[in-house]
Amino acid sequence: MDINQFIATLAPAFVESGSLLTPETRFKDLSDWNSLAALMVITTIGQKCGVSLDPSAFFTAETIEQLYNIVSGK
Repeated sequence: MDINQFIATLAPAFVESGSLLTPETRFKDLSDWNSLAALMVITTIGQKCGVSLDPSAFFTAETIEQLYNIVSGK
């Protein structure tokens, strides 16, 4: 999965901002970032990417690209 496919996979977790995501997006700064969005992102990564994220690794990512790099490294 490339970064663009990864972004498309995560977009539904961001109701208001999903169409605006880029690799440089600081997803935790988005207006629709909340605990439900975090859960949706973690669940989506598990289901679509087959990766179980360590919470500490997840919360160290600041951008979509950093999150992608964590996921693709597993």
